[in-house]
Amino acid sequence: MFPCISKTLFGIECLGCGFQRAFVLLLEGDFKAAFEVLISAQDSYRNTAEIEYRLSGLSLVFDNEKEGLTHLLNGLKIDFNMHTIMKELFPSVLVNLKVKELLSNYKKAME
Repeated sequence: MFPCISKTLFGIECLGCGFQRAFVLLLEGDFKAAFEVLISAQDSYRNTAEIEYRLSGLSLVFDNEKEGLTHLLNGLKIDFNMHTIMKELFPSVLVNLKVKELLSNYKKAME
């Protein structure tokens, strides 16, 4: 992994540290550990839509629809426009009818 300037200089991990760690764990096939890293980041960065969208995607991929939809709704509330990350990272979950419905309804409400 790349050295974190924030951690090197101040001893504090930045948001990128968790994303990088989670990404490496995903590449290694350790989905549970990647999920745990994102949950940990969620506790530290409550208003970060990207974490919510990533947790949503992982939850939906692993058939935890209730949790996935909850995280998706949280992400939409924080930053609707960032929902495109789902298409980039988890395109397979976009066929879920409840996901489609939630995205469609939220978009209509934003207009």
